[in-house]
Amino acid sequence: MALDLTLLPFSGESSADTALPLERRSALFQIIRLELPAEEALHNFESYLGTRPDGSQGHGLTLETSWGYRVKYVTAGALAALSGHPEVMEHWLNRAAWAYVRELPPETKVALFWR
Repeated sequence: MALDLTLLPFSGESSADTALPLERRSALFQIIRLELPAEEALHNFESYLGTRPDGSQGHGLTLETSWGYRVKYVTAGALAALSGHPEVMEHWLNRAAWAYVRELPPETKVALFWR
């Protein structure tokens, strides 16, 4: 099963206005999925990857991933600690996402949207 990951940083309690897609890198994704401390996003979390009231995708509630699991979040500080990982460094898209994440306050929540 191949997974793609988009990072959704949010500074408020329940809405992400930025989406940072990542280049698929299995070892990096395994660390993020299994080793970083994650919490479930709130029941009213919204993003551009959500479901609109008419059922289409767009800015709306983002409660479950494409795989049917609850959306979880980690902190920007936890993600920033992985900035030197080879699978971050070897692809421009991941380097750009981590450059963004490193500039966030460490306590900023970053939702993990797996597809």
